[in-house]
Amino acid sequence: MENQTINPIPNIFPINQTELRELKWGTSKAMQIRDPLGRIQPVGAYGEFSLKISKPELLTGIDGYKTHNPAPIISYCQQKIAQTLETYLIHGTSSNRLSVFALHSHLPLISSNILTQTNNILEQYGIQISELHILSISVLNTTEKTPHTTTKDKEEKTNNQNRNATQSDIDKNSRVIDKILIVYILASVLLLCFEATNLVGTILIILGLAFFLLILLINLINILR
Repeated sequence: MENQTINPIPNIFPINQTELRELKWGTSKAMQIRDPLGRIQPVGAYGEFSLKISKPELLTGIDGYKTHNPAPIISYCQQKIAQTLETYLIHGTSSNRLSVFALHSHLPLISSNILTQTNNILEQYGIQISELHILSISVLNTTEKTPHTTTKDKEEKTNNQNRNATQSDIDKNSRVIDKILIVYILASVLLLCFEATNLVGTILIILGLAFFLLILLINLINILR
């Protein structure tokens, strides 16, 4: 009876028997991990874990622990898992053992290592994580931050957009020139049909030809730019 009084573990934690399963964990904020080019990438992760109490008398060392309330224990484990993962990824990417853009292909290995390292930390509090699964590790905002989106790529994209805009303007100007040419030809034909005087017809034809050449010259200048 005396042992039950001093035992800080609530009834949901019978010694070495009860195991809390399918608990969720995740990074509360983005982990700052370097990519192969030395740029900082925001990384998020989440998963599941199970825990059990191996030495209940040590639980009082956890801040906020209260009898009959496992929430502080679960929260503490969640924090330690996320912190251990961030440290592991920082060291792994800095030594080029891991690439921040290929972490998803190493989930079993990373999960196993984080399980071992986290248990080394929790051992002093009598807690053991029996299972740990990282379900996802990914770079956040991948549409803007990818290994292929470099400054050179952005400049090339901008140049392509400018070329497309220039080509569109050229096409529009070409259509205008075609219309002017048609009007010029029709006007010349009408002048011939109505037998206009040689002087008036010649002046109009020269003016029309000069105007057409001017428009053509302007468009050529735009193309050469």
